[in-house]
Amino acid sequence: MSARFSIVIVKGPSVGETYSFDQTIVSIGRTAAENDLVLNDRSISGKHARITAERGKVYLQDLRSTNGTYYDGETLQDDEKIRLEHRDEFSLGKVVLEYLELKDAETDSADRDAKEDYGSIPGTKVETGEKISLFKRKPFRIILTLFILFFGILFAWKIFDEPEMITGPKDLSEQPVVLPAKGSYGYTKTILTRPDKAVFKFTAKSERIDLVYDIGGIDSDGEVSIILNGTKIANAPLASGKWVKGAVLHLPFKHLIKNGENTMVFDNTKNPPGKERWVVKNLYIEFLQPETCDAKEGKRLFSLGEELFHEKTVSDINIYLACQYYKEAVSFSEECRPRPEFLTKAEKQLFKALKELESRYKDLKFAYAKSMKLGNKIRAEVILKEMLRLIPDKKDLRHIDAKANLKKLTERRK
Repeated sequence: MSARFSIVIVKGPSVGETYSFDQTIVSIGRTAAENDLVLNDRSISGKHARITAERGKVYLQDLRSTNGTYYDGETLQDDEKIRLEHRDEFSLGKVVLEYLELKDAETDSADRDAKEDYGSIPGTKVETGEKISLFKRKPFRIILTLFILFFGILFAWKIFDEPEMITGPKDLSEQPVVLPAKGSYGYTKTILTRPDKAVFKFTAKSERIDLVYDIGGIDSDGEVSIILNGTKIANAPLASGKWVKGAVLHLPFKHLIKNGENTMVFDNTKNPPGKERWVVKNLYIEFLQPETCDAKEGKRLFSLGEELFHEKTVSDINIYLACQYYKEAVSFSEECRPRPEFLTKAEKQLFKALKELESRYKDLKFAYAKSMKLGNKIRAEVILKEMLRLIPDKKDLRHIDAKANLKKLTERRK
């Protein structure tokens, strides 16, 4: 049984284009010869996904694509089928699509028009009688017109006199939430109250604070900005196919209001007018014991970080080690008054090194996924070991993820 539906490109190549289908199976991918819907984007596989109609219902299925198919922030597993409903959004790699059901309204409308116009077609039979002659009488038409006009005015007055009705969920994007906050905040199919941003309030009891949180639905760098007291301090980490749990962000001392009210904002830079899905949850802050000011030690650590960062081409691990030295340099120096001259540069270099580290990690993750797709498990194992060397901290979520994948890979080979 075929189904009538349309697919709209919400994000990606040819944004806004709509493709309509009236068939049982619609294949989606990058190659024109094999697909009904062709998406010319590097994140799309040759044969990426399939939409099928079964017994009046429509389902979405991933075809073992390299960059995955996502529905409601979750990755579709092999052979998994997800039912699509009207206005559902789903992602293929970096391309976001919207599913629209089509009704047979055009056919019904044409039938009605034909029946209403039938009596005016020359040569057709029209019944005559009292009803028709009555409508042709001028006094009757005047009375009928006045009657319709009276009730039209009455109906309009009734509408505009009633209080405005609020439809849909209330937008709470500007309403602050006091930390700690265990709930979920953002915009998904079931969470519609904060499409633009989530605002949090807290009191800084010390000048060394870490923010801990879980986040999901972030499929592009810079999609969600983290803003402290009006200043952007970071981008939310990528979390497209699954949750990033226990993410830690050190709050810069210079942007904190000690013993006063502080505002932390997770701002989705694409909403509005977009409909990007994202969620942040389980937020709390940890107050750390202040380090004793030691500008001399901070400067020494900063110099070590600089040496390693300049030698990042020698070994990827130098980037990670540079990040650690920069962090320690800031930790030993941010309590000093006046602020040491090197501290501002140390903070900038820390941000730069962290960004470089994340970029290298994403490159390796993409290479790993590609190797698995091609069935080259030996190459995939080598890449996972490179990821473990790049992120040696066993408590780091990226290290944990790489280690788990390596364990699965080695167990399958036995």
